[in-house]
Amino acid sequence: MLILGASSLALGSLAFTGCASLSKPKPLAVPVLDGPLLPKGAFFGEPPYRYKSVGVVRATKEYPTLNIEMTEELEEAYCKKAFAEAVRELLQSAKSNGADGVADIHSVVFLADGRRETFNRPECTDDGEEGDVLVQGVAIQWVRTKTSGPSPAPAAQPSPRAKP
Repeated sequence: MLILGASSLALGSLAFTGCASLSKPKPLAVPVLDGPLLPKGAFFGEPPYRYKSVGVVRATKEYPTLNIEMTEELEEAYCKKAFAEAVRELLQSAKSNGADGVADIHSVVFLADGRRETFNRPECTDDGEEGDVLVQGVAIQWVRTKTSGPSPAPAAQPSPRAKP
C-alpha cells in the first residue's frame, strides 16, 4: 500500500508540473510599418528627374514565420515591414557609395526550377521556418545643371510650375 501511495504521489506531481508548461502561447502582434513603404529618394521604376546610374545595389531581410498562429494577413504584414527595412538599407548603402537615391526598386524571388521573377511590390519567400525578402535597385545620382539652383536634390513630388 505504501508503494501505491508513493506512485500516486509521483504521478500527481508529474501531472502538476506538466500542466504548468502547457501555458497558452502569447498571440503574435501585427508588425507596424514605421513611415512610408518607400522613403524619400527611393522609386519603383523611373524617377521623374534626370539622373545617371551608378550601379546595382541589393539588400535582404529575414523574419520569423514558424508559428502556429501565423495567418496570411500576418505574414503579409511581416513581409511589408521587412521590405520597407530592406529598402531603407538599400538606400543607405547607395548613399554611402556616393549615390543620391535608388531607382527601379523591385523584389526578387528565385524559384525552385532556377528561374527568377521580379515584382514592383513587396514579395517574400517562406521556407517554413523563416521568410525573407530580396530587394534590388539601381543606385542613381541626380544630373545637376547650372539652372538647378543651390539645392540639386529634388523634392518628393515635383512642385507645380507657376503660371506667368
